[in-house]
Amino acid sequence: MNITFKSVTDENELKNWNGGSLIRHVGNILKNPMSMPLTYGRLLKLFGEPAYSSGNLEDMYNYFILGTDDEGNTYQLMVYCGATGPAIGGASDDPRLEEAAAKLEEYINASDYVDFDYEGVYEDFDAEVKFGIRNGEPYMEDSDMDEMGDMGELADLDELGKLGIDLDDFM
Repeated sequence: MNITFKSVTDENELKNWNGGSLIRHVGNILKNPMSMPLTYGRLLKLFGEPAYSSGNLEDMYNYFILGTDDEGNTYQLMVYCGATGPAIGGASDDPRLEEAAAKLEEYINASDYVDFDYEGVYEDFDAEVKFGIRNGEPYMEDSDMDEMGDMGELADLDELGKLGIDLDDFM
């Protein structure tokens, strides 16, 4: 199934939009924290600015994406960044919606990305967070994260595996 995707920002079109619930994550921020800036950089490249954005890391952005397949069927999806990172949601019991979400994830992950800078707050740790892409390189910085440590250290989660904790159980 071929699907084309476009961002919807028109308020009239969004009045009956049902974002639904989580279908799948885009990337895995626990295994690769840089998937967060890379995904946002790709979304900016593909769809421009989101319909909604905030300075709250756990409610960072919403893109309303309309997918249309070769037969004219449409799929209302939402790409958002919530507490567990970038994700795709939707509301339908149509099994093709999950396939559309998988195609959208492939489309996003195959895209190039643009440079950007984001500044926000990670309220769980009362921390200021800065991340983005500079000269094609993703970065992530934080402050006041003494309780958790540097967000870049999230990439060193091999210790959890040694404890028998499977990160895939959380994503």
